[in-house]
Amino acid sequence: MTTSSTSSLGIGGGVFDVQGTVNALMGIEQRSMARLNERESTTNVSISALGELKSKVDAAYSAVDALRSPTLLNGRSAASSATEVAEVSVSNAFAATVNNYDLNVSRLASAQRSTFVGFNSKTAQMGAGNGANQLTIEIPASSLLADNATAVTKSFSLQGKSLTDLLQEINNDNDLKNRVSGSLVNTNGAAGWALVLSGLKTGDDARFVATWDSDPTLTEN
Repeated sequence: MTTSSTSSLGIGGGVFDVQGTVNALMGIEQRSMARLNERESTTNVSISALGELKSKVDAAYSAVDALRSPTLLNGRSAASSATEVAEVSVSNAFAATVNNYDLNVSRLASAQRSTFVGFNSKTAQMGAGNGANQLTIEIPASSLLADNATAVTKSFSLQGKSLTDLLQEINNDNDLKNRVSGSLVNTNGAAGWALVLSGLKTGDDARFVATWDSDPTLTEN
């Protein structure tokens, strides 16, 4: 027995190609699907491009917005060409004008000096006097002489010491080193010795306090 198949049907005496028709319909469907896939891909690309464009627009807007800052447009700063000599700053950044300025120094800052006078000898031993005869040197925490804003207080008992002994003790003290130093000055022959204590930094902020609770008179300049 022989079996055969055909892709054609006889309709009204003619031949209808069933397989060809099915193939044509499948081709149309596949082309439609391809177009849909192409449109979807194009849409995804467009969405991605729009996202990138929006990101760039936002970045540009942020940059422009920063340029609108009053501080950027009007702010001013100051700088010194010799910071070891002078430091400068701007108190009103919006009112300051761009310029160069020269500073003329009329008077240099000096170091503090505390002078005790009234010594007849630099070698004679000192007694108790009218008080305990003690020299105290204090450096406040706010002084430029204080390291790490740490106050220093040093007291020196003068009983049985000469002015020369006291001077050596002051200058050899580790807490006063590089802060305060002493010297002896003959102001009026043998009867006019003075002890001068000097700060080793300049300016009003480099202060120390020296007190003597006995006879000598303290003068400061």
